[in-house]
Amino acid sequence: MSCSDNLCLALYVQGFRSKLRAAEQSELDSDEAELRRAEEARTSLVNLAVAWGLVVLCCSHHFGHLLHMIGYHQFAHTSFMNLMNNPAVSGALGAFALLGPGRR
Repeated sequence: MSCSDNLCLALYVQGFRSKLRAAEQSELDSDEAELRRAEEARTSLVNLAVAWGLVVLCCSHHFGHLLHMIGYHQFAHTSFMNLMNNPAVSGALGAFALLGPGRR
């Protein structure tokens, strides 16, 4: 009797139903599991890209404060910077960050 057979029997005696699986039944090596891992990796990569995009947007708003500090007011008051200063836009970006990639 092998070690795995002994473990299976010990579990069964304690009330846990168990059976040995053949190597070809292993979920870790199946094509379906490999496809699932690839899909999860792709989803993680998309979430990471969205999160970094949100970081860039939020940092651009803070960069506007830096432009003010060093005297480049003409760049700190562009239409994009004015849009980023809008509380509704900032709130929407924050909500999207929490409901999008920050959800996990």
